[in-house]
Amino acid sequence: MVEWTVEDVYHWAQKIIKEQYAKKLLDEEMNGQALARATIEKLQTIKIPLGPAENLMVAIEELSPNSGSVFYILPISLFTFYLCSLFFDYSAVVEKIEEEYKRQLAKKDEQIEQLSVQVGILWGILSVLMF
Repeated sequence: MVEWTVEDVYHWAQKIIKEQYAKKLLDEEMNGQALARATIEKLQTIKIPLGPAENLMVAIEELSPNSGSVFYILPISLFTFYLCSLFFDYSAVVEKIEEEYKRQLAKKDEQIEQLSVQVGILWGILSVLMF
C-alpha cells in the first residue's frame, strides 16, 4: 500500500466509498504513504463524513501487513502443527511471532500515549478558557 500512487489510492477508495469522497483523496494528492498515516480526523478535515472515513480506516487496517491476529494469519490446526513439528523446528517462527506481537503492543502503547498528550493539552486549554 505505501508504494501506491495518488491514482492507485483513488481507484482503491472508489471501491469502498462514494466517488465524490474518493475524489477528495485525489484532490488532496493522497498517495499510499499518506493513506497509511491517515486518521479519521484527517479524513474529516478534508470533508469526508464519519461513516465513509470509518469505512476507509477499516479497509486501510485490512491492507496493513501486520493487521489482524497471529491466529488469523496462520490458520493451522493443532494436529497439523504437531505433524509439521516432527520435521521442522518452529522455534524461529514462534520467536518471530512473539517479536511482531511485542512490536504491535508497543505501537498501540505509543498511540495511547499520543492520545493522552492530546487530551492533556485540550484539558489545559479548556482550563484556561474557563477561568
